[in-house]
Amino acid sequence: MSEKKSSLVVPLVGAAVVAAGGVGAYLFTKSGPGIITSGGGEVATAEVVPSNAFMAISISTDESAWAQLDQFQTPETKQLYDEAIAELKTEVFEESEFDFDADIKPWAGEVMIALLPPTAPQASLPGDPNDAISQVRYAPVIDGQLAQVETEAAEAEPNIMMVVEVKDEASASSFANKVKEKSGEPTKQTYQDYEISTYPDPDGGEPTNTVLLGDYLVISPQPGVLEQSIDTFKGGNSFASSIDAGTLGIDNPVIQVYIPNFSDSIAQIVALSPDSEDIPPQSLEQLQQIKSISMGVGIESEGIRLKAVTKLDPNALEAKYETAPGEVISQFPAETFALITGNNLKARWELFTKEAAKTPEIQEGLDQIRTQMQSALQLDLDQDIFGWMDGEFAIGSVANSEGILATFGAGMAMIFKTSDRPTAEATLAKLEELATTSGGISVSSRETDGGVTITEWTAPGAPGTLFGYSWYEQDSLVLAIGPLVETMATKPATPLSEDANYKTIISSLESSNIGYFYLDMEQAWSLLQAQIPPEEVTPEAQAMVNAIRGVGVTASMPDKTTSNFEFLLALKKANQ
Repeated sequence: MSEKKSSLVVPLVGAAVVAAGGVGAYLFTKSGPGIITSGGGEVATAEVVPSNAFMAISISTDESAWAQLDQFQTPETKQLYDEAIAELKTEVFEESEFDFDADIKPWAGEVMIALLPPTAPQASLPGDPNDAISQVRYAPVIDGQLAQVETEAAEAEPNIMMVVEVKDEASASSFANKVKEKSGEPTKQTYQDYEISTYPDPDGGEPTNTVLLGDYLVISPQPGVLEQSIDTFKGGNSFASSIDAGTLGIDNPVIQVYIPNFSDSIAQIVALSPDSEDIPPQSLEQLQQIKSISMGVGIESEGIRLKAVTKLDPNALEAKYETAPGEVISQFPAETFALITGNNLKARWELFTKEAAKTPEIQEGLDQIRTQMQSALQLDLDQDIFGWMDGEFAIGSVANSEGILATFGAGMAMIFKTSDRPTAEATLAKLEELATTSGGISVSSRETDGGVTITEWTAPGAPGTLFGYSWYEQDSLVLAIGPLVETMATKPATPLSEDANYKTIISSLESSNIGYFYLDMEQAWSLLQAQIPPEEVTPEAQAMVNAIRGVGVTASMPDKTTSNFEFLLALKKANQ
């Protein structure tokens, strides 16, 4: 495809960019634009997209969706938002000489951009210098296996199409007249009783082909794509039959992306990219276990939420992903500002090592780690480290400025539940023997006021405890840096699970999950800012960080064919 894009496609894509640039501008000022969509039901624009599309992104200019951002905007972030949108409009529309607010906004509604397989190229003549060079690569065959096939290295790119909902015909006609003034009269041809208009590009770029199908304007540089769209509109199989926007369950959605036939699409896209680095057969085989992916972003009362649903081959997972009970979270104090939880690291590790054996490079690196672990610490990585981690676990960062933690103001703590305490104790004993004989470390145990025994490592000249651990319950081990061991071994007066910020962020996520990630931005930024020279923190960065309450992430697997992912960027209300 030519690098010179059509004078019609650029402003219409730009319209989608500007309409959707609010999230990107609001959060990242000058970063790449986002895209938005209206309504949570089946996307109407997909009805004119052919069913063989690789993927599609639905976009809407619905202002009511963006109005939800107002509840989070402070004067500082509002100024950044307005400046970024103004700059984005200038960059997108300056060359085309169109005005978004006057020329496009009045008539353009929902937009969908889709990628389709390329049009089959004509065979080149023998001896043609542009004749493609055949390459051997791996691709799927009918029975789901991989085979070596020859593909041509000719330039072949996916076809692109855009579907724009026409909300106001008069305004759309006015825009079309402006396009004619800039590009000249279009040439016209008829297909299946529908008129396809081809607009030349005055700057020598690709022409633009358009057709009006009901309330939808279809645009593409490739006229064959419009013919496919017309066939679809007249009753052919459409992309809409392959997607279900409602499965995402997002309130006030602002982004929706659909890849309904992921494995086939990946294989075709790889085959179309002869100049890119080939995907190893092992990786392609894993990717082909993914059947479909749907993603969406919504602006809600808590902030900006992303959800993704991945459908998998029933035989894709050899191990069951168990739900994390969430019991260990209450052992962390409210001063915890970052936390990762999960369940059964042993099973995850065993699955990883099995998959690693299929890739020589990964297996080689893993073997090196095993060898180094054995020679340096006399530990078996598989048995002594991961072998006993078969219960729930959590890794957290906790604010504390005592002892060796005074410099940064925080330390790390880990909790592991296990059914194999003897192996865990044997591993700790090996580490203690090495530390005392080779590292000059002193190890001692004592009982806390709460009656829990803690073991502490100290060194001459060090300000207090360097490292410690405790079996605060029969099957529960806590490992912590510095004085945090006593804090973590004692039931906190205010646990993290009762912290208002944590509850606000985590309570809206799926509760039946395989683990959480949590970040309290205010606490984390306060500690990080103390380590950064003030002159390196711009007012813009400070304003953006101040607008974020925190981050919550979780994943769940309701069955072995469905994987759900959820991400929440929690934002502060404007009056907070």
